[in-house]
Amino acid sequence: MIILLWLKLVFIKRILYNFKKLKNMKLRNLLYATMIACAFASCSKDDVIDPDDGGNGGNSSGKTMLQVNPDIITTKAAADPFTVYVINQAGTIVKTGDANAPFELPTEAEGNMEVMILKNIPASITPKVKSDLLSVIDYSENEASEGTPDPIPPILPNTGADASLNSAVYKVAIKRGEINMLGYSKSAVTTAGGNYLDAAGEQAIPMYRNVALVNLESIGVDYNYLDDSKDVNKVRYNSPSFVAKQIFILNARNSSYLSVNSTNIWQPTEYRNGKYLNGVDYETYKGWDDKAKEKNKKTYITTISSDNFVKTNLYDVTPRKWGSYDPEKISPISSYNPFNYLYTYENTDKDNPTLLVVKGDFSYVVEKNGKKITETEENRYYTVKLGDKFSATTQFDPSKFGITDISEIQGLRRNIQYNVYVSIIGPGSDNPLIPGSDNDTSLDVKVELVNYGSVNQKEVID
Repeated sequence: MIILLWLKLVFIKRILYNFKKLKNMKLRNLLYATMIACAFASCSKDDVIDPDDGGNGGNSSGKTMLQVNPDIITTKAAADPFTVYVINQAGTIVKTGDANAPFELPTEAEGNMEVMILKNIPASITPKVKSDLLSVIDYSENEASEGTPDPIPPILPNTGADASLNSAVYKVAIKRGEINMLGYSKSAVTTAGGNYLDAAGEQAIPMYRNVALVNLESIGVDYNYLDDSKDVNKVRYNSPSFVAKQIFILNARNSSYLSVNSTNIWQPTEYRNGKYLNGVDYETYKGWDDKAKEKNKKTYITTISSDNFVKTNLYDVTPRKWGSYDPEKISPISSYNPFNYLYTYENTDKDNPTLLVVKGDFSYVVEKNGKKITETEENRYYTVKLGDKFSATTQFDPSKFGITDISEIQGLRRNIQYNVYVSIIGPGSDNPLIPGSDNDTSLDVKVELVNYGSVNQKEVID
């Protein structure tokens, strides 16, 4: 570097010697000043690489850029784009941009920063600082959903193509003058001539919905269920049948955090201090609760009061196309049933779970005085504690959720689909908050995580 500077000065000195012959003193001084300035400018910019920018690579403009690659979830409609938030150490959002394409950063976005990606933020939230991205949202704030096929409406708005999604918090070091790339493989970054940000590894950044999807795949009747207490060769109920009349949710959380301040990719966004959404009115619920207390029965849920109870028709999913079911053993259904699904926010409280309730009439045949008579018990309830127990198939990859084992999943977790199969083997209960009075409601719960974001839950209910 010193030798190069010496050569330039020698060159300038030689030229100046010839300039002495110029008669125009002003012109001579102007040229002298110009050449000196150009010489040092050339030395400092063209020949010395700024350690802060590391070279421009594939960024011919020399601007500081950021490009982020989220793992896009396919939905029915595009809805809002993925928005990238660049946050400084003081928690101020210094820049936002769209994902999947480079966008320019200001100088205050260089150095140690945090990056978050969100999609479909409610219109009521206008993020200025990081804490805005951690706001509490509820179903009344969310934008209307695209809707679902008749006869069942969506359980929560903002759950279809316009569902809110979020990433973890990624701590990065933004280099000046480069295309800083997050969520790409090293080879892809090298090809693009960018600066590899290692906070997300070499994979696309996982994005997770704030809701779980509960899919009631089928309701069946097990007409071969044996009465073990009497005769193993005798079925408990002869020719049983069931007519479903209503399906509803109890004790679903009304609120959720929009995102969470964590570097773990699948942290809960569960908000525990809010209200509970229910598919019935409070008077109906209180009647059930009072009757349970009269019988000194412990209820499935315990924390609902008039102050935190919210009645919403979205959680009363009375189907108009349900009918009598052929008496047959329930069997898994691989096809997706769009008429029987509903959404809910996370609830990991095992002592106060979200409940899926099926109401209907249970019938069976008895013999009286040599005649076969059909007995019908009307308005019986079959209650499923959602996310109560789990098992997994070999197809499920816990690492997709940033965990090592299925035991780390508890209750209703976001971005998981719970496929529920209900097999009815008895008359259920007259109260959805407690098991049946004659025999405890039997819940042979089986939850199978068959692939990324899908859970099968099988219920056998007496």
